[in-house]
Amino acid sequence: FGYVGKSKLKKYNFRSPHNMKNTEFDKEYYVMNVDGASNHPLLAWGSTDFSPFLESDPIDENSIELPLKIIFGEPYPVQYEMSDLLMLDADFSGSEKMKNLFNQLNIYGVQFVPAEIKTNKGELINSYYAIHFWNRLPAIDKNNYEGEEPNMFGNIIDLRKFSLDSHL
Repeated sequence: FGYVGKSKLKKYNFRSPHNMKNTEFDKEYYVMNVDGASNHPLLAWGSTDFSPFLESDPIDENSIELPLKIIFGEPYPVQYEMSDLLMLDADFSGSEKMKNLFNQLNIYGVQFVPAEIKTNKGELINSYYAIHFWNRLPAIDKNNYEGEEPNMFGNIIDLRKFSLDSHL
């Protein structure tokens, strides 16, 4: 495990699909977990249009208003602590430390988009990013997992148990 603050990033290895376009992909994948402490705020999209985060392409940062507007979602923590990795609706938000870690790992298909977080008390927090995972790999065995059905974009939001597709 690699720890960044109280966030966890675990590295795994797998065979890449034959139809992958990026030949530089190093056959590794990572699973991130948020520790879920009650003093870590849940984040929500503020006035920002989050639809570019649903796409499987990098976001053109020149075509959107930066920094992105993110707000504390309910329930509000009485006294909050900002961890390096926070839930942003069905996405993630990460700190500068998390961004630097991903840059060091040189993981293909991950984009950190500058964001400004507004607390429920009106305080502004900078040096955070909305994390856009645009390189989506069909690695989960869709016949052998526990969780919700994929949404209209093919994303499985609630994944409790899974195995990799052995045909990839």
